Amino acid sequence: MSTMTQIWQELENSKSSDNGKDYNGFRQRYLKEFHRYTGRNVILYGSSWLHETSPAAIHMSQITAADFMSFKECVAGLSGDELDLILHSPGGVAEYAEQIVEYLRGRFRNVRVIVPHMAMSAGTLIACSANRIVMGEQAALGPIDPQMIVPVGSAGLRTVAAIDVVKQYEMERDLVRQLGKNARYDAFSQFGPDLVVRSERAIELSVCIAKAWLFKYMFDEEVGMKGRASGIANWLVRYNDFNSHHRCIFFDQLKSEGLMVERLKDCPETDKFVNSIFNAMNIMFMETDAVKVVENHGGQSVVSKAAS
Repeated sequence: MSTMTQIWQELENSKSSDNGKDYNGFRQRYLKEFHRYTGRNVILYGSSWLHETSPAAIHMSQITAADFMSFKECVAGLSGDELDLILHSPGGVAEYAEQIVEYLRGRFRNVRVIVPHMAMSAGTLIACSANRIVMGEQAALGPIDPQMIVPVGSAGLRTVAAIDVVKQYEMERDLVRQLGKNARYDAFSQFGPDLVVRSERAIELSVCIAKAWLFKYMFDEEVGMKGRASGIANWLVRYNDFNSHHRCIFFDQLKSEGLMVERLKDCPETDKFVNSIFNAMNIMFMETDAVKVVENHGGQSVVSKAAS
């Protein structure tokens, strides 16, 4: 494995006065080498979400509608029906993740999702569409409970867990019932019934998507496995089990809950290639204004940059 320091030094040594560091070339070299080793198609989908501070860059680093077109660009021209998807994402909109997955699974019979570091929220949903999930050392998935954007005051916005919207609504409803019809209590002052309904539907959607993909792809529609798929999906969405949308779920817990997960370190060569790709990607994010990359082993790449 080439560590981040080693790759950074290689980039420093190879840069020219005209073109600077060849970030794309180094990343693509490792992607090609990984493809030659496995014989499988390889697509890298990663973003700079761990390094961003501006609201615009943070939004761009999430799973967005534009990502589907980037995937179409990177799938075009690939042959074979096996794919290794190297995934590093904070999540984003579940419906956009669904569009990406339906496209990839319509094209590839066998998909390994490889998580070198973290794939959270809707990124975890994508991982649920894999035949197998391969986890790096201390790599993590996350809960899939949806997050809702709610107004604060006259102009502000904040993110609230959908399950908390439903829970607060139920608490206020019960309190009104306890106080009686003559009590003066401004119930539902923050979360109106329309938001509650949308929150309930968002939770249902996450469970529905995860359950369907787990059963169809990870468990290959095996008789008797619908129950396991449903159990995993409902566990991943249960906010009370994790107490935070950003909670890391590691290998042992994922395996104990029934997901088909493997350790990246159990295949040292694959570990070496994947971590070299991941480190090369992160150096690009740290030293340039790039916020997202979708790229295949053949050199086809879509790099998104933050607005200046």
